[in-house]
Amino acid sequence: MQRWINPDKGRYYLVDLVQDLLGDWTLILSWGALGSRGGQMRVMVVASKSAGLEQLETIAKRRRRCGYQLESQGRDLQESQKELTDLETAPQRLT
Repeated sequence: MQRWINPDKGRYYLVDLVQDLLGDWTLILSWGALGSRGGQMRVMVVASKSAGLEQLETIAKRRRRCGYQLESQGRDLQESQKELTDLETAPQRLT
């Protein structure tokens, strides 16, 4: 899980990449005002784990551009990003 905050605007943005009970990969996004019980949530199904990780990178770039700072990042996500990097740099097998 990634937690982004924008202290100047008092906003937060959470994003998590999880596999559901059916084996589908989903991005769970939630955002709102810091200190508020309100907020919004969106669930997006992605084609694969690697597609979800790419989407996380896109979200991270957008959050930085909008003045958000990464407050925390879960260990599982860091491991997943390393797996994706390993897959991208592994030699391709011809089938």
